[in-house]
Amino acid sequence: MDLTLQRWVAVKVVRTSADPTMVERFRRESLSTAAASHPGTVQVHDAGIEQTSSGPMAFLVMELLTGPDLGERLRSHGPLIAREAGEVIVQAARTLAAVHGQGIVHRDIKPSNLVYDGERRIRIVDFGIAQLARLGDQRLTSTHDVVGSLAYLSPERGSGGEVGPPSDIYSLGCVFFEMLTGRNPYSGGAPATMVYQHASAPVPRVSGTVQVPRIIDDLVAMMMAKDPEQRPNAQDVVAVLTGSGPLPVFDAKVPRPRTTHASGPISTSGAFEAVSARSAQAFGGSGSFPAADATGSTGGFAKIGASGSFPTGGARAAKRSGGGHRVVSILLAVALLGVAVGGWATFAAFRSASETGQAAAISEALPETIELAVDVIFERDALQPVSQAPVNVRSTYLHTTDLAIQEWRTAAAEIDVDSDTELRTLHDDITEVLDDFELYRVEMQQGDRASQDAAREVYTGLAGNLLMLAAQLPELEDETGDQLRNLTKLKAVAEAFSTERELMMFALSENEIGTKSVKELADAEAAWVKASSAFYSGASPALQADLDRISDGTFDKGSGAMMVQRTVRDVAAKGSVEGVATELRAASKGEPIVRTWSDGAVEYIQSLRDVILKSTESMANNVTDEHERAKSGLVLRAVLTGVALVVALGLGLGLYRSRRASR
Repeated sequence: MDLTLQRWVAVKVVRTSADPTMVERFRRESLSTAAASHPGTVQVHDAGIEQTSSGPMAFLVMELLTGPDLGERLRSHGPLIAREAGEVIVQAARTLAAVHGQGIVHRDIKPSNLVYDGERRIRIVDFGIAQLARLGDQRLTSTHDVVGSLAYLSPERGSGGEVGPPSDIYSLGCVFFEMLTGRNPYSGGAPATMVYQHASAPVPRVSGTVQVPRIIDDLVAMMMAKDPEQRPNAQDVVAVLTGSGPLPVFDAKVPRPRTTHASGPISTSGAFEAVSARSAQAFGGSGSFPAADATGSTGGFAKIGASGSFPTGGARAAKRSGGGHRVVSILLAVALLGVAVGGWATFAAFRSASETGQAAAISEALPETIELAVDVIFERDALQPVSQAPVNVRSTYLHTTDLAIQEWRTAAAEIDVDSDTELRTLHDDITEVLDDFELYRVEMQQGDRASQDAAREVYTGLAGNLLMLAAQLPELEDETGDQLRNLTKLKAVAEAFSTERELMMFALSENEIGTKSVKELADAEAAWVKASSAFYSGASPALQADLDRISDGTFDKGSGAMMVQRTVRDVAAKGSVEGVATELRAASKGEPIVRTWSDGAVEYIQSLRDVILKSTESMANNVTDEHERAKSGLVLRAVLTGVALVVALGLGLGLYRSRRASR
């Protein structure tokens, strides 16, 4: 709250002692946001450095936007009708026209950076990686860092080329495509594949998914042109969409989705528009999303009163007949037995709830842990000299790993490592390596052979520790626990494939393979078959089905049906690359055969990665469900034990009174 002007504001802070890159981005955001002053951006109220007890702190005070961002809008309500999507693009393009006119390139246009304000106008936010013309070509990032979102990355940004206003138009075109179709123009696959698709894959048409006016279909395709010179500028986009009146191009009805390009007159069935219109109405009612249902349960067990449980004349009844004493004594014994059994069951339930609680905390970080382990292995292999990965591909791998590290740190912070010595040791070892990870990256890329080998061992050890951490659920002895422990076998799978990849890349680059390398390749192929078969046999039926799907039903036999493993097996068996070289040339489309094989390897491992992450997310949900059941069981046992205790006390008191009265 700005106490002077009595208004709510957003305050962004960063310690000046933090990573210099982060500080520079913060400084750039302050300058860019202030320079981009426009009704379509967020307004800057103040900026500076404040001295605090923990050291200097840079701050940026901005206008507070209360609305959701476009990404949240799309996730909650799905695709927009053409008119609403066009209004978003017009507002964003007008802002970009003004921003570009001031020499600023945003460089990270995406749905989450397009935010609705209180009046449902679109504002462009987050100029943290923007480029200002007056600051020249100064880089905000290290040489390996490709900043931005891969789904909206322009071809020139992915290839490390010169970035100007057309880059923002490309990203905005990707957003336009997503608003109309409900999906990204390019998706699925390794980061390197995403970069390649943006640079070389055919531009997808909106009309391949839904029917839209032809001019909209053409405009989106023009905005996503591979050549920056072929894209319209921001003012052109506004002119095309507005015409001579308020969006006249959107007057036509938008029919339901279809899979072929529109031809002939546009249908007026309106089914697609009706569905999207209902979503827009739900969104537009109050300018914000409906609040989630907050109802809760206040039910519980009935309170047992002591006064009405037993008749006050029980002592006199016992005086008349000794049989009453025996009945009460028997009931008391039963109640005490119930208390004893209930107490033991409650204690067991408490232990189970505690154990599954720790397991649930670990499982919450499970997808991030597995993802980081796989990304570390990917990066390790991409940085080896023999991999010959292009600079932009390496940069993408490094950026992907950076994101995975951030996500893992956030998720792992919720794990209580103090209660388990082995867990704490693993966690500390992983954290220690990540703290110095940039140093190992430098050694991998610039060090001598000994330094590279040492750094490679660190990468390998880090991936192994992450997989071990993911399996640290020994108290779960059910099927889920078995599935989690099966993940440790991935280390052997990854190592065998890594050795195969290194040997094959070198052999295909040199167009020959030595006798020693043939033996090493044969050993690696045998290790791959053994490891993948062991992992497959321990997998759940659902995971086995997915593994069969990506390997044409041959994963348990070493994925022999896949080109990557088939060629490895052929070279190992024949001791020559001639046969596979012919096959790879036929499929290479003019590229070096080593690149063709490497792309196939990356694609297959990416498919394996996606399948495993899908399985780990399911396992994490199962552990969480088990923890909830354990907590429910604990509450039920505790309440029943309490009931038995109250009954025992009541019976004991009644028996005591009746015996005193009988004296």
